[in-house]
Amino acid sequence: MKVVITGAGGLVGRALTTHCVAQGDEVNGLDHRTLDITDAAAVKSQLAPIKPDAVLNCAARTGVDGCESHPNPAQRAKG
Repeated sequence: MKVVITGAGGLVGRALTTHCVAQGDEVNGLDHRTLDITDAAAVKSQLAPIKPDAVLNCAARTGVDGCESHPNPAQRAKG
C-alpha cells in the first residue's frame, strides 16, 4: 500500500511511519517543513504525483500556551 503520513517528523508520525514500513507499505513521510497542511493547493500538489492509497494525518500544533495565545494558527491546523 502507498501511504502518505503528514506530521511524519512528530512523535506519533515517526511511530506510525516505522509501523507502516515494517508492514511493507511504501511510505512518504511529510513534515511541517515539507507540507503546510493548512494550504489546500500545496496539499493537492504534493499528493497528486504520489497517488497514495491512504493519507494518515498526524500533523498537529503542540504547545498549549502558544495555541492559547495565538489561536488563529491553531484553528487553521485543525481544519
